[in-house]
Amino acid sequence: MKSILENIVALRGVHYACIYQSGEVLASTFPNSNEEGISNAAQAVEQIFSALEAIGQAHNEVYLTMGEMLLISYLFDDEYLVMLLTDSKINFPLIHMGVKSASVKIKTISSEQAQTTQPIPQPIEKASPPEVITPEIQKILPQEVPAPVAISLAVRAVMDSFEELLIDYLGPAAVFVFEDGVDLWRKKYMPTEETLINLAEILALELNPGDERNDFMAKAKGYL
Repeated sequence: MKSILENIVALRGVHYACIYQSGEVLASTFPNSNEEGISNAAQAVEQIFSALEAIGQAHNEVYLTMGEMLLISYLFDDEYLVMLLTDSKINFPLIHMGVKSASVKIKTISSEQAQTTQPIPQPIEKASPPEVITPEIQKILPQEVPAPVAISLAVRAVMDSFEELLIDYLGPAAVFVFEDGVDLWRKKYMPTEETLINLAEILALELNPGDERNDFMAKAKGYL
């Protein structure tokens, strides 16, 4: 499986990758010293997926923004978790396609290994949900970690368009206004396509009332 991960890491912007299943890291390109931290991070991401499922949000991707880095997690077949440490600016569709292709090989190898082994069933003990931000995660990603949210590629693309649009009105300062607006939006709403209009309204409040604000909202709605 490590050769599969090496192909993923070869994609531009990807630094490390690992495969996680049923409480076990099956393969990893992360430094060996971070094995425990990777396992804890994967358990935390599993809890995020479980929480999203509990509220009817069928996401299979989670992005944790870490300053200039991203911890991206993909869930396949409700069973396999592929985690990547990447740059913040990457080709998301290309990365997703590469991981999706690799997931087919991962499932095939895992099935073959299962047929050659007969593990002794062990009682399953339900563990308490781990903290999403742990010292172990910080060892892997030393940057300051904000609260994790699940954002789909489609939502992220519209968010990027909003930011570029805001720059047309406010110049370089728009970057900071946008970050503050997104923080407020995440606190009040789930980051979905349906609530993107609310993000646009929050950002518009930073513009002059009247024509400027109305013009911004009209253009923002064009991305929805």
